[in-house]
Amino acid sequence: MKTLFLISLIAFSSFDCISQITFEKTYGSTNNEQGFELRQLEDSSFAIAGGTRSFGEPNGNFYLIKTDKYGDLLWEENYGGSEFDFCYAFENTPDGGYILAGTTASFGAGSGDHFIVKVDSIGTFEWQKFYGGAGFEKLNDVILSNDSSFYFLGITSSSGAGAEDAQVLKTNLNGDTLWTKTYGGALNDNATSLIQASDSNLLFVGWTNNYNASISSVLLNKIDPAGNLIWTKTYGGAFSDRGTHLIQTSDGGYMISGNTQSSTAGMFNKLYLIKTDNLGDTIWTRAYNNHNFTHGIHIEQTSDGGYIITGTEGISVFSPDLFLFKIDQNGNEEWNLIYGGYEMDYGLCVKQTFDEGYVVTGLNSSMGAGQQDVYLLKIDKTGNSTGLYPIEQNQFLEIYPNPTAGKISIKTENIEKIEIMNVHGGLVYVGIEKEIDIGSFPKGVYFINVLANGRMFTNKLVKQ
Repeated sequence: MKTLFLISLIAFSSFDCISQITFEKTYGSTNNEQGFELRQLEDSSFAIAGGTRSFGEPNGNFYLIKTDKYGDLLWEENYGGSEFDFCYAFENTPDGGYILAGTTASFGAGSGDHFIVKVDSIGTFEWQKFYGGAGFEKLNDVILSNDSSFYFLGITSSSGAGAEDAQVLKTNLNGDTLWTKTYGGALNDNATSLIQASDSNLLFVGWTNNYNASISSVLLNKIDPAGNLIWTKTYGGAFSDRGTHLIQTSDGGYMISGNTQSSTAGMFNKLYLIKTDNLGDTIWTRAYNNHNFTHGIHIEQTSDGGYIITGTEGISVFSPDLFLFKIDQNGNEEWNLIYGGYEMDYGLCVKQTFDEGYVVTGLNSSMGAGQQDVYLLKIDKTGNSTGLYPIEQNQFLEIYPNPTAGKISIKTENIEKIEIMNVHGGLVYVGIEKEIDIGSFPKGVYFINVLANGRMFTNKLVKQ
């Protein structure tokens, strides 16, 4: 495992946030773990669901973690069989337990089947169910409905019109199927996020190739509680665009987070947000130009009417970092923070906490015990943590003098791009010169990213 500490591009806590809890934690063992979804519980503790290859069977098992409000581990459990089983979503149940949803290759008829596992409040296994045909099935979301049943959202290649179609299942609280509906055309349709709206109808977001075989478009479907299609909307441009997460907003409309290549003529992915009214008609869209490769994965509306988004970004695809992006209700940026090391780090789910701070889970390859670990980061309401975390100097990247009050020189070969960012994640320099004058920069800590030989290297830089 790498000895690198996490780079946290964060400012020191402000006075009005002293009482807010902030921390960063990793969970797992010597192999791979990922946290796909989290929830803060009534006692301010956290539950995280995802996948593990360190516990249970090495091919992969469902993974459920419970921590206290400080992120300290209370218990962890794994579920599944001897083949690949991975959890992508979970929900609290009326009895205080949890329902976990994902895919299984251990049980069922196909290469992967829909798989749900019910556990009690301390993670004790109660029952499991699997659904599917001869092809592949995977559940990406689950919600508890207002009639005390479960709706599951996923994809199937066993039924429907296309090679891959969206699928919604409704079950009772015991996991018994009430109905299953499949949606899509002759080509691929993917579904990632499901909500029950204030009118009791359901909406799900994803992407489709059915309107242009060579590109994907963001897909939004609205269905009634019996699964009957009410309307379909698509969004996007001349290149591939995808929807990853959906919420209903306080004005009764909807917000979709995702990725767009249309804003860069197909060259790179950018964070893509689509705000609609309650009929799915577009109010505004934004593509945010941070780094070259930006994937918006999860969005939540915040108590001030704005939004918090997490995902991954980087100047290359080889070592992306986790980002947190705060915007106001009109899509204007308020702050943008990046967390990560020399390896792959992802933000997969973000929530606003009871103290109006934020908590994010995902995966971290730059610290922890394994190749990838479940990551849990708690910050205050302004995006600040308790301070800056140290970073070892990269042996492949030499910067001197450091600290400095004036010019720096960068010693490495085949530089393709150089970026310098402040502790708020703001970009203050972009170029390719090996000698850079930072004399006009305010005193403080900066982080310098250098893309060279197809790899990204990062070091801390101190301006005196």
